[in-house]
Amino acid sequence: MTKRHKIPLITPALMREHNACWTDRKLRSFLGKGRTLQSVLKDNSISHDERLWCALCPGVLDATTIRLFACVCAERLLPDWESRCPDDERPRVAIQTAIAFAMSGNYEKEEDEEAAKEELDLACEYALYAYNEAYGYFYLPSSVVAAAIAASDVNNPHRISTGDSKWQVKMLLKMI
Repeated sequence: MTKRHKIPLITPALMREHNACWTDRKLRSFLGKGRTLQSVLKDNSISHDERLWCALCPGVLDATTIRLFACVCAERLLPDWESRCPDDERPRVAIQTAIAFAMSGNYEKEEDEEAAKEELDLACEYALYAYNEAYGYFYLPSSVVAAAIAASDVNNPHRISTGDSKWQVKMLLKMI
């Protein structure tokens, strides 16, 4: 069983460290000396996109939460993919592999964790190939694949996007 990650306060310094586009005055006004992630996500004085940006700054959420959040976002978009590419299961497999990796907890051996990570990377790579093959034929939201890949690359969580940040903020509040 993995330990629950303690979510740090969202502070002006943390936001500046990750290139927040707000002025120092707006950061201090909105965050004061620091706010909890829940209070930031519930605050209607900023847009859903801005709330999501704060939540996805490196160091705020742990890798497991980011990975599972990316999977939830990608799963929401799978019906569109599957309606257009019913025989291509690569994005679904990537998402399922990412969920399995996130839920696996601690590995007894480092080699086991490395093997699982390689399997996840390969599944996400196949999802990207699927998107690239399909994109030439019709418009498809790249978010399915971007979210699946973000599930693998937790160091770049701002790629998680469904185009519906209001839904994403609600979902993230349920997860933390």
